[in-house]
Amino acid sequence: MDADLGQTVLVIDPEAPFRHIISKAISPLGCYVLETGSCAEGIDEALRHRPDLIILDLDPEIPDEGLQVCQELVQGEQAIDTLVFLTSSRNDVQLRINGFKAGAVDFLHKPFIVEELRARILMHLRLRTAAKRETKQLRAKQEQEKSDFIQTFVLGVAHNFNNLLTAGLGFLHLTRDGITNRQTLSHLRNLELVQERMCELARQLIMLAGDYHITKRPVILRNVVFGALAMFDAAALKHGVTLVCDFAGLNQVQTMADEFQLIQAMLQVLSNARESMRGTGGRAYLSGHVEDNEAIIEIRDTGRGMAPEILAHIRDPFYTTKQDVGVGLSLAAVDRLVRDFGGRMLIESELNVGTTVQIRLPILAEKTEDEPEHNTTFRTGLSILLAVDSPETQRALQQVLLAEEVISEQVGNIDELFNALQTARRYDAVIVDLLRSPMMGDELAGTLQRKTAAPLVFLYSSEQEKPQRSEQIEVLLKPFRPEDLLSALRQFPSLQNHESF
Repeated sequence: MDADLGQTVLVIDPEAPFRHIISKAISPLGCYVLETGSCAEGIDEALRHRPDLIILDLDPEIPDEGLQVCQELVQGEQAIDTLVFLTSSRNDVQLRINGFKAGAVDFLHKPFIVEELRARILMHLRLRTAAKRETKQLRAKQEQEKSDFIQTFVLGVAHNFNNLLTAGLGFLHLTRDGITNRQTLSHLRNLELVQERMCELARQLIMLAGDYHITKRPVILRNVVFGALAMFDAAALKHGVTLVCDFAGLNQVQTMADEFQLIQAMLQVLSNARESMRGTGGRAYLSGHVEDNEAIIEIRDTGRGMAPEILAHIRDPFYTTKQDVGVGLSLAAVDRLVRDFGGRMLIESELNVGTTVQIRLPILAEKTEDEPEHNTTFRTGLSILLAVDSPETQRALQQVLLAEEVISEQVGNIDELFNALQTARRYDAVIVDLLRSPMMGDELAGTLQRKTAAPLVFLYSSEQEKPQRSEQIEVLLKPFRPEDLLSALRQFPSLQNHESF
């Protein structure tokens, strides 16, 4: 017999001796037993405690009262998730039928054998436990299926969106190279900025699907500032906040970071500054300069500021307060992110005066004049195989390579890719972007390396598409600029000229 089922049983019986007998019979099952002597009190107890099983006695003089209670708790407006077990001293077939119609799961005639009562109760509690377990598993399965569908859908949308953005950036690059008119160049640059904002939206979709991982690469900090301001300006004006900027000191300074995540961190600090001045106007000052080997981005506001006891806890991950804006998980997350990029975040704040936040990041060292430079143009006659399943991306990459006098051949699926590699023709490199392939990531990379000695460049939107980087494998997160692709190809010595300038 099961022990300690941990379920609740409510006994509704006007006769105290029977309530005692039933309670004693149930006690070996480890159930929590509640007792009451009237139907009215029984409904109150049932609604309050939500028992797993109710043992309800039908008064032989007024059985309809008990039947109404049963129907109300199982099928009525106040129905709860419970089982009702009826007992009665009336051995009436019609009463049993009416009891089952009211929603009861069992019926036992008094006087009963205690062992039979216990066995029936145990059976119903076991069935209830099994049903709850199955329901929980079914819900978990449904939630997992829903999550898997959303992830697959979002990653598919992001992949196709990134293909179009990559193609657009490629054609913009090619168009801009042939334009000398300053106004036209300005329009093209604005269009490029719009596409870069669209790239950020694509990354947000991937983050929603839980498949975005931080990728560090050289980032121009002025671009980070522009990116954050592009999303911040409208909201700042709406709240009457004046923004004063001076980041000429950043020039073309670079740091190693994830550009999208760094933009989000800056946007969070700017948003905190805006919220601290909500309804009061005020000014936020954004500046940037270089000091020693650090790039310093400073955001200063004239908002409410923070008291010393609040300021002491701002880096605590789960510390928050609704009285002081700009405190809590958001700044703690910014702090962790900046430290992940090798930097540090400094904060000064004075109550009713304002807050200053500095994001300090290590800068990438520029090449010295003593460092030898090499011609990184591609050697003559390169042949590259483009295994890309998006026609738009295929055409854009083909034109980008053609502008570098690199010959390319295109295939659109994994079977065509394998067939191309089995021919006698030798390819100097292979660029792979096949979301609809049955193989991805390391599995596909390993298979390709067994079929060709050519270097591989994998384009990816999600982590499942991305293999490990190695001497013969480069990876490139989409969407990307044409120069990023060319830079990835130049990582392979076999594709370069090595003549000194």
